[in-house]
Amino acid sequence: MKKKLTLFFAVASLLMMAGVYILTGNYFFHSFTVENVPGGVAVTGYKDTLPETLRIPSKLYGKKVVAIGSEAFRAHALYHPYTVKELILPDTVTTIGRNAFDGCKNLKSVTLPKGLTTIESAAFSDCESLASIVIPDSVTEIGTSVFSGCSSLKSVTLPKSMEKIPFAMFSGCSSLEEIALPQSIHTIEDSAFSSCSHLKGLTIHSSITAIGPNPFTRCYRLTLEADENHPVFEVIDGVLYNKQTASLISYPSGLEGASFTAPEGVRSIGEWAFADANKLQQVILPEGLEAIGTYAFYNCTALQSIHLPGSLAAIDSCAFDSCKELESVQLPSGLQSLGNSAFTDCRNLKEIVIPESITILGKNMFRGCTALETVTLPTSLTAIEERAFASCYALRQINLPASLTAIGQYAFHDAGALTEIALPDGLKQLDQGAFWGCSKLKKINLPAGVTTLGKNIFAECNLLTVSVEEGSAGEDYCVANKIQYTIRK
Repeated sequence: MKKKLTLFFAVASLLMMAGVYILTGNYFFHSFTVENVPGGVAVTGYKDTLPETLRIPSKLYGKKVVAIGSEAFRAHALYHPYTVKELILPDTVTTIGRNAFDGCKNLKSVTLPKGLTTIESAAFSDCESLASIVIPDSVTEIGTSVFSGCSSLKSVTLPKSMEKIPFAMFSGCSSLEEIALPQSIHTIEDSAFSSCSHLKGLTIHSSITAIGPNPFTRCYRLTLEADENHPVFEVIDGVLYNKQTASLISYPSGLEGASFTAPEGVRSIGEWAFADANKLQQVILPEGLEAIGTYAFYNCTALQSIHLPGSLAAIDSCAFDSCKELESVQLPSGLQSLGNSAFTDCRNLKEIVIPESITILGKNMFRGCTALETVTLPTSLTAIEERAFASCYALRQINLPASLTAIGQYAFHDAGALTEIALPDGLKQLDQGAFWGCSKLKKINLPAGVTTLGKNIFAECNLLTVSVEEGSAGEDYCVANKIQYTIRK
């Protein structure tokens, strides 16, 4: 009897090393960890080195395996990302938890069970070797980013009853060339196919009534089509529009034209609409346009000029961020809103006039505009916010309006060409590092009314002499920080 048991355990040990698991009574020779959940147990992890073929048993410790827990194999993926190549799940599993197999970089084959109903967010995110996946028709709930970063994914079969493509579901699936959307789909959420750089064609069926921002950014080979007489969307010359809201939703990054004129009737440019359209050099927007969305022209690296109509009322945050060839922009006089970072890193922008309707110059507005030489500020301006002119290396002078009361943190940080600047008498606040690194700044008058003075306002301004009134907060600040100053008479 002892010899038989010894032989049995020896064989079992060899099978374990090969990745095969044995059930005897209620015990498995394996290292799965579990937790109790309604209807059975969820697999929560694995204590030893994972085998190349990971076959999850249908029972563990006498209980039915009904789920793969959140982050169940993520820890293994972090430290041993290239171990598992094949995943086989039993038909008893109905739920795959959040980030369950996230980062299993060598996982090439996945067999999903026929009774599966739920795949939670990022369950297979960054499984870089996964080439194909069939999602069974039983699945009714799919979370966000489920296959994001699966850069080898080429073939996908979606369940027939699927109602939406969730946020970033296929983002970064750079090998995906085509995908058939079931007629049951009614929504494509934000970033659903962003960075699917080989995706060639997609048809917007009549059943699809909602498409979120940034659905197809960096899809360089994409050709869009919409069903004829679609109630909501239309595609004109490859560009996607929402007819109900009169908005331009997506200008696919791979379109060949160097020039684009938006049709009459367009009232808004959607978020990320032109992002990474790096062949565009000229854009003409029609009269009647009212708003340009967040990141609308982000990283349009060849864009040199854009015509903005007089009807334009709002430019949202980062709208022209990283348009490195953009040299000049004429902002309409009726512009009411100019979002933070609107022109960040526009490295060829040389001059700009801010209209009188703008009262606050937002954060990072011209940060990194290294060629910016001339800025005309409105007489209505009350605040220049954080890093608005940071790293504007060519800015030699700027006239600050009398209406200005506050200059934010690092507003002119590293504006190294500034030699002199006149602060208005009504200024009340100078925040931390406002002129840090303005190495050529030689003279500045600090108004007596400035009562809020942050740290290191003039750090690394080694040529600077500050003019202050005797007994003012400015004098106290210069004394405390050992800044060279003179008393105004």
